[in-house]
Amino acid sequence: MIRYRVNEQFNTVQGEGYHTGTPASFIRLQVCTVGCPWCDTKYTWAKGGTLMKVEEILKEVKFKHVVVTGGEPTYWNLDELIGALKVRNHYVQLETSGQNNLKGTWIPDWVTWSPKKNLSFKAPFELMRVVDEVKFVVDRDLTLEEVWDCLDPILEIAKDQPKHPHITMMPEGSPPTLESMEKAMTYTQALSELTTRPVRFSDRLQYRLGVK
Repeated sequence: MIRYRVNEQFNTVQGEGYHTGTPASFIRLQVCTVGCPWCDTKYTWAKGGTLMKVEEILKEVKFKHVVVTGGEPTYWNLDELIGALKVRNHYVQLETSGQNNLKGTWIPDWVTWSPKKNLSFKAPFELMRVVDEVKFVVDRDLTLEEVWDCLDPILEIAKDQPKHPHITMMPEGSPPTLESMEKAMTYTQALSELTTRPVRFSDRLQYRLGVK
């Protein structure tokens, strides 16, 4: 029986991306080696957290929508956790940097890939095949050319799925600055003219509401 190293759990609303505003139970797993300089969860990078069995984790889950995040959750084999959540009819969203393939056989209901410059905005082919949402963190350095180069391979993989994946432009900052919000909005509008895929701007609702 696997034990997961859990940094924290909380019940709130999803503040980012396609599912913004949805009541959600977050499971934040420990360990990440990507090292983004603007990361707002640097406390998950090292080997801290608490080793927990799945049944212990499930006791803290309140809502149908469950977000498994990190850290980098694909550091772990998530089969036991996702399987237990699905048996209880939860909707499982995975948030990943795209550093690794999924290690198990269970596929989450929704996979959000947030491409990272430290990973050259790339992800393994097998992971890209199951991505539902590509969520870019728009900082001062991100260029539209980098966004489009990143999207090109995943859109080729999904060429027979014209409304998939969803593309989200989200401003960097804790909370986002006006500059990053304006840039993210500009990129959202520009991408909407370049592709027929669904493109949206995402604020970071948690900072507006003052919640997790």
